[in-house]
Amino acid sequence: MKIGITVNGAPRETEPDISLFEFIQQLGFDPMGVAALVNDEIVERSGFAETLLKENDVVELIRFVPGG
Repeated sequence: MKIGITVNGAPRETEPDISLFEFIQQLGFDPMGVAALVNDEIVERSGFAETLLKENDVVELIRFVPGG
């Protein structure tokens, strides 16, 4: 059974009890190059693995892209 979350304004489904770290990896991003908010709260990178996503969470991810 999947849970529904919102990522950068778009609805998505994911596995229940997935960590933010695992979710970011599933999206194909390097967690070290991402800033994250969950439900309008900043999540420090050191907390990505402990932050478990729940039904109806609102996630905002900002990727850092090198270059100019």
